Amino acid sequence: MNREKFEIFVRDRRFHFLLALSFLIIMTALPFSGNMSESERDNITGEMREKFSNMGVFSIFGNNFSIALLTLIPVLGIPWIGQVMFNTGRVLLAFQTSPILLLLSPIAWLEFGVYAYTLMQSVYLVKGLFERKYREMFILLKNTVFFVAVVLMVGAILEVVLYV
Repeated sequence: MNREKFEIFVRDRRFHFLLALSFLIIMTALPFSGNMSESERDNITGEMREKFSNMGVFSIFGNNFSIALLTLIPVLGIPWIGQVMFNTGRVLLAFQTSPILLLLSPIAWLEFGVYAYTLMQSVYLVKGLFERKYREMFILLKNTVFFVAVVLMVGAILEVVLYV
């Protein structure tokens, strides 16, 4: 690959990453455009407090890693991660937390970045499968899963150290 093609490749990947990241941020912010009843707010906050009361590194990692892996499923990963981020926005709304505060958290950016990366890779997988590049797509998938696992494990450790 010559230098010019490489620069176009990198520029396109940056654009695709920012597009995926924008989609995730919009889906997270979307619930804030509506209202939530008090009973619904109480249900969500009670459920989340119970769920996260005993979370450690491995449960946080497992939750985030399963979200990322399911996002990698070609075609189905896009609506899946959209729903996950929408539900994340609903939880923030239930706790009456501004989405701006979420954007100030380095852990949130790490997770948003990983999810945007897996979303982008999911689209590349579909493209590669249509082009019958099975070997390249297997390598892409293997490298993506490894990278995502390492980053999310570091994120889970930081989340426990900083927030739990």
